[in-house]
Amino acid sequence: VCIEACPDNLIKKDDDGKIKVNYLDCSGCGACVKACNLEAMIKDPDSLDISFREFAIAAKAVLSLFPKEKVFYINTLKNITERCDCASDPGKIVCPDIGYLADTDPIRIDAESIRLIKEKKPDCLDFKAWELFEKASREVLEDQKSLQEF
Repeated sequence: VCIEACPDNLIKKDDDGKIKVNYLDCSGCGACVKACNLEAMIKDPDSLDISFREFAIAAKAVLSLFPKEKVFYINTLKNITERCDCASDPGKIVCPDIGYLADTDPIRIDAESIRLIKEKKPDCLDFKAWELFEKASREVLEDQKSLQEF
């Protein structure tokens, strides 16, 4: 069931019948974890950390193209779903609408978004994944070498 659940087709069965996951390309959407009725699939924190770091490096590369004072962030906290809304199957809505946030600091706006979601509906999301994303983002944005890795 978990093989079919992966929207990116990153779970395969090898010749010996063992399940193999391509964690390097995994977005961490959690569709396989949710679908697995044997509870054999778990989110690998190390793979999420790698993915989140790559997302943050890509974002930093894009942001480097613009003067810092010209960049502004808006988070829409409406129809908050189980998984990232960028996933092919974001899942059901788990938190009522909160509204919009705006800021000039990407880490601060995400941290405030998480705080507001926790306040409104504390058990609706896997906040460990969000915390890993925030940590990776903060490290990349503060690290001058990270763009060289990209």
